[in-house]
Amino acid sequence: MKKLALVLLLAVVAPSLALAWLAVRSLRDQEYLLQRQQSFLYQGVVDAVATESETLLNSYEREFAGLVGLMLVGHNPQEITPSFDDQLRQRWPLAQVGFAVNLTGAILCPSPLARPETKVFCANYDQFLSCRQSAEVYWNSTANVGGNNDLADNGNQKWLQNKYGSQVQSSEIDNSLKSFKSKPPATRNVSPQQQSLPASKEQMQSFSKIAASEAEFCQLMGTASDGMLARFVDNKLNVLFWYRRPENPQYVFGAQLSIPRLVEKLKPALEKLAPSLRDEVCVALLDDSARPVALSHPGFRTAWKRPFVATEIGETLPHWEVALYLLDPAKLTRSTRTLKFTLSTVIALLVLAIGIGS
Repeated sequence: MKKLALVLLLAVVAPSLALAWLAVRSLRDQEYLLQRQQSFLYQGVVDAVATESETLLNSYEREFAGLVGLMLVGHNPQEITPSFDDQLRQRWPLAQVGFAVNLTGAILCPSPLARPETKVFCANYDQFLSCRQSAEVYWNSTANVGGNNDLADNGNQKWLQNKYGSQVQSSEIDNSLKSFKSKPPATRNVSPQQQSLPASKEQMQSFSKIAASEAEFCQLMGTASDGMLARFVDNKLNVLFWYRRPENPQYVFGAQLSIPRLVEKLKPALEKLAPSLRDEVCVALLDDSARPVALSHPGFRTAWKRPFVATEIGETLPHWEVALYLLDPAKLTRSTRTLKFTLSTVIALLVLAIGIGS
């Protein structure tokens, strides 16, 4: 009887236990791979939303430049500068304040006495827009510096040389404009559960990829005809667009955007989820305090600083992130846990059979 049990142990039970152990180990690997595949899929979702948000911002900047260009058709800049704030807000709802400055350092519009918003704007931007004071700003240096060298032949070059030295050449000016004092990278406001980098580099993802620079407004403009920048004033995000015509580069027209209206414009990007994902995830637009300002599932609540995956939008909305949360976090591992339980039960029965047989 003992020999029979030993033969059974060696010929049947032992291989079965080995196979069961290998199955459990394989299942654990499959669970890890499933989670990685899901994280890559979801990371692609937030990356796509962030890219679309950046694309929309760029399109609004072009829309603003085109509108100002139309307003200037048939008019001298001096004719529209006094009422530019009122005209712009009537034609372009995204504008909270419209402004106009010249390169001699004068703010031509708006008047600080016009309304409460313009009073705050002039207090915050009088020194910066007149190029008498630098500020901590976020901007895309590649897109803005030296964007239109033709402006240098229409008056802007002379002003830049007066600012930085009469003997300075245009190439030297462009190089000096690019050498801003960058701030150290800040810590991100969210800590994603899944990281897109290898484990050895995960710590890097706790820091923002977007850094601020200390610069004057005239430095940011360089010889470009248009651009956008962001800065924080009293811990509130300000986004500014600006434009000037090559024919009159000494006049700069701009707008401070209404952030609530901008958020409304960005909301549709969150709702373009594949039907198969709508019941699985919630996509959120988080502001610089990691608070949701838009959700694909209104009413959803969770720990906002711990998304499943997230990605930063860019320099125009610094420290804003597109984050993704699982509607049912347990669903991802529920099926594999069920299989693990089944295999554990089989192993227990085999062990019980060995005891009975012996």
